Amino acid sequence: MIVKLAILSVLLLALFLLPVDQSPLLAQESTDVRGQVANGTEGAEIPGDLNMLMLITGADGVLSGTGQTTPDAQGRFVFEDVPVRDGDTYTISVDHLGVFYGTTLDRSGLSEDIEVTVFETTRDASIIEF
Repeated sequence: MIVKLAILSVLLLALFLLPVDQSPLLAQESTDVRGQVANGTEGAEIPGDLNMLMLITGADGVLSGTGQTTPDAQGRFVFEDVPVRDGDTYTISVDHLGVFYGTTLDRSGLSEDIEVTVFETTRDASIIEF
């Protein structure tokens, strides 16, 4: 009797676990997001100590993901396996000398190479052009 009850318990547990469809969780689309950091200051090189950040915001305005990567010596960067969902926005930014530079994209912009331009800071107002 105890053996039959144990077998019945195992079978019932298996019945509850088998019908669970986990395919939506496993089938989430993802992509690699690629780009380039450029230095917009004439004669300046691409800084070597940059950290690129990505914030993914859902359609409801709630933060749904983050990412971090470092550009190579030529300024190229890649965020790998970024989840792609309709309605999400993707903000890519970098802090250079205390100033944040970046861009915000939707799903359609993820397939393009992204360029983020940084500038050197100065206190010389004479270089400002209008």
